[in-house]
Amino acid sequence: MAPQYLALRESAHQRAASRLLLQGDMDRAHPPTSGDSRTFAIIGAAMEVHRTLGCGLLESLYRDALCIEFELRHIPFATEVACAVDYKGHRLRGHYRIDFVCFSDVIVEVKARSATGAAEQAQVINYLAATSHETALLLNFGGPRLDYRRFILSGRQP
Repeated sequence: MAPQYLALRESAHQRAASRLLLQGDMDRAHPPTSGDSRTFAIIGAAMEVHRTLGCGLLESLYRDALCIEFELRHIPFATEVACAVDYKGHRLRGHYRIDFVCFSDVIVEVKARSATGAAEQAQVINYLAATSHETALLLNFGGPRLDYRRFILSGRQP
């Protein structure tokens, strides 16, 4: 599957999405290249977790297993990273909790669903729009094979 651009409309996350390169279903036909060592390492760790645990468990168990696998592979990470949201220059009281930030700049969102779709992709796009990060992974452990999508936000505007 060739990379595609998401073209959405008005909101901040939608403007960010218009600059977003989405590379999907890479687990089967388009594995990450060796030039992308950070996401390659993260996806490799996720594949090992999925190979060991299989599908059907709670999302929190996959997150816990990823913590162990990241440590074993010496992948630097932070968990439950707070992500503030601003509205017209004002900080909103609520905030997102990003599952992982690896290598100080790769957002990793973990799911354990039979399939992921537009809502899960929008969540990752919102994380990219609200932070200075340009790369994210959406990992889904809910199927018989690990499903992952890589998001790259480029051309960030102030």
